[in-house]
Amino acid sequence: MLRFGENSSVFKKSFRTVFVSLLALLCAIWFRPILEGIPTPRLKSVELHSLNGTLQPENTCQIINEPSRQEMKFCEDVVYWPIAQSAIVSCDPGRPEWNTVIGPLKNPNPRGRLFAYHLNNLSTPANEIPSSDHRIYSLDLDGFPSTQDFHPLGLEIDDSNDHLSRLFVVNHRRDRSVIEIFELKLSQINPGVLPILSIKWRRTLAHDLIWTPNSITVSGPNSLLVSNDHYFNRRISPFFHILETFLHIPGGNVVQVEFEDEVNTVLKDDSALTKEKKFKPGEWNGVKVYKVVDKISFANGLVLTPDGSTLVVASSMTRSLLYYHRLPPTPSVQQLRFSYVGSRLLTFGPDNISLFGPRQLVVAGHPHGLTLLKFKSDLANAKPAGSAVAVISHSIQGPTAGSLSPHQAQVQEIFQDNGEFFASSATALLISTPTSNQPKLKESISPVTLISSGLYHVGLLNCKLL
Repeated sequence: MLRFGENSSVFKKSFRTVFVSLLALLCAIWFRPILEGIPTPRLKSVELHSLNGTLQPENTCQIINEPSRQEMKFCEDVVYWPIAQSAIVSCDPGRPEWNTVIGPLKNPNPRGRLFAYHLNNLSTPANEIPSSDHRIYSLDLDGFPSTQDFHPLGLEIDDSNDHLSRLFVVNHRRDRSVIEIFELKLSQINPGVLPILSIKWRRTLAHDLIWTPNSITVSGPNSLLVSNDHYFNRRISPFFHILETFLHIPGGNVVQVEFEDEVNTVLKDDSALTKEKKFKPGEWNGVKVYKVVDKISFANGLVLTPDGSTLVVASSMTRSLLYYHRLPPTPSVQQLRFSYVGSRLLTFGPDNISLFGPRQLVVAGHPHGLTLLKFKSDLANAKPAGSAVAVISHSIQGPTAGSLSPHQAQVQEIFQDNGEFFASSATALLISTPTSNQPKLKESISPVTLISSGLYHVGLLNCKLL
């Protein structure tokens, strides 16, 4: 017969065994995706597939750059403006020394650049496109303060007006990250003549909830959806920022930003405002921000379907796309509301997302995060970070005709490279060969052009999918 003390000892041992077992199980569940990301995948060199799955020759891809072949490098986002048959690219030659997302934070002084790439002759074979292309040129930041930092990341175009639009740019300044608004203008539209794009700075959007902005999509007149990739800001809490990344802590979110075009720089009541808001009132005035999606591990690229019914967000660390369906407004809540409906797992960490027609997503990303981190720390000697691009096609099922469902999604990887030819793919666009002077994006039409930016690569990837 066990005495009371012995019985208590047995109970403690049993409790300890159960507790340790449960803790080990929870750790295994938590760390499994982290451990699965450690082995380096074996990637092939320049493997390109058409949208119907046909393997394409390697010479259908080429790296292109602007004439000097020096400035357009380390590019993150690419957006396409159909009326101008041109893409706009955000690049930052200083990214190896200033990157608020994955580090480091050494030197914020060198300015980033925006480039325009005119794709008027999409039918030209890739091997006939010159590597130094005069159709690529830098955009002057007309009106932008000369003393202000400019480190562009995410881009978006509001093309509600044919020849005069707005360009939104995430800017990772040394003091804080903000959103810049430029007027985008098409100056030359004569047939057979290279169109000229120009931009003019209009204003800056700043807010406490625009904390770690990464990607942008337009959600309505003077309304944006912006992803914040982390909860911990690397400038303020570098240790916890890194911990959040590697432990897959879901600290990212998506916010809705509403803003006014013209702002009054005179504050009505500044008694409760911080020194920063008083010093730069124009950045804060006329800006309202609401949190619409929360608890995302490394929220990166995002896209809103043309009918506004589905929001898709890239979760880089979990290698998945998260789907949210829009909820109808209520009398008490007029801002956007979304409900999580599921996720789609990928074989790589997704970076940015673009649309190809209403039911296809084009996703670029990084096959191995650790290789990317090593590569960006030693671009000259480290093993290049690989690249991957996939197309996700959706069947017509959902609450509305334009809704996308992760449960009715088919993933097809169309490009893969081990990094020796093209490294660290960040954004990919598929652009149909135009049949007239007004090209429109369509689904499953061949031939198409694949354009991709490399986060730590010089130039752009240009491939022809036949």
